[in-house]
Amino acid sequence: MRRDDWQLGTWGRIPVSMHWTVLLSAAWLYIIFQNVPFTLIGCVAMIVLMLVHEFGHVLALRRRKLGVTGIQLFGVHGETTYNVELNSVTLHFFKEEWDEFIQLVKPLVGGKSA
Repeated sequence: MRRDDWQLGTWGRIPVSMHWTVLLSAAWLYIIFQNVPFTLIGCVAMIVLMLVHEFGHVLALRRRKLGVTGIQLFGVHGETTYNVELNSVTLHFFKEEWDEFIQLVKPLVGGKSA
């Protein structure tokens, strides 16, 4: 968890946190709706939709038997972090880091790098 996140709790042993930029989304929704009740409904709906989306990633990762280490919600997106276990070594990756890792390993195993 980052220092500027608020821990929302855990769900199925997965820590779920929210970054302060979600508050910027609330301000953005108020500018759109110009109505406090609609803004509150929009904020709750947006957070619920982001959580449902991120738990879709969790389901996909669990089907591939990858360990999920956390979910973070940001302004208008979320991030699901996971790890890959290779024998006694555990690697923690975001998608961009995974792609970078694959590009570095390809030449070592005889593949061509892009």
